[in-house]
Amino acid sequence: MVVGFIGAGNMGGAYINALNKELYFYETNKERIRELEENTLGKGVETLKELVEKSDILVLAIKPQILDRVLDDLKELNIKDKVLVTLVVGVKIDYYQKKLGNIKIVRVMPNTPVQVKMGVAGATFVGLNKEEKSEVLDMLESCGIVLDCDESKLDAITAISGSGPAYVFLLINALADGGVRLGLSKKEAVEIASQTFLGAAQMVLETGLHPEVLKDMVTSPGGTTAQGLAKMEEYSMRSGMIETAKATYEKAKELGRNKVVIF
Repeated sequence: MVVGFIGAGNMGGAYINALNKELYFYETNKERIRELEENTLGKGVETLKELVEKSDILVLAIKPQILDRVLDDLKELNIKDKVLVTLVVGVKIDYYQKKLGNIKIVRVMPNTPVQVKMGVAGATFVGLNKEEKSEVLDMLESCGIVLDCDESKLDAITAISGSGPAYVFLLINALADGGVRLGLSKKEAVEIASQTFLGAAQMVLETGLHPEVLKDMVTSPGGTTAQGLAKMEEYSMRSGMIETAKATYEKAKELGRNKVVIF
């Protein structure tokens, strides 16, 4: 099946780069078109109509501010035999159905690490057959893991993985600042802290052990790690992260009622 991207910015471009297959994209930024055509197997097209005619799967990778205009154009082009995959944050499936009718649609909640093929995407599928769903899953999995879930879970996924990278970046920088205080250069400290987060996360995924178990494996009685963990509890790091996720979730639900979520 042929994939066509409507928009080829950071998120759309990440999937275009990762797919490494012939596909099409419609993008107004001429410099971006040249860049992608030089570095991927994708080919830019002149009009939205041409993209729709050439593609079986249409991927919406645009800013929420122009969504209505693009949907109005798609309605005129009749895409009922196509699969629409939307990466637009916060817009619920019923909104697309009101605008376009009973279409095959996949609503995806990705996060920015898809740009390095280590992303997380929640995805809700409506109306696709087995082959179509398999094609879309292959595309999404080219950039990381995919959770096939009910749409009601996407706000929670937004709270953990959509906004989550920002929280991890903050923690990496904070740990690095601690290293600077102890005499490391900032460059050294950021590299060490980043690799430590990456390695610890990989251990969780590869061992299958609960994070609590892995934490206890690092913690010797009366040792340095125990002292550091006690300090984290003193500053309520654990409850702070839980409350952060809860606040993000509530904000996602609130903004979702107004059609779009802003990270």
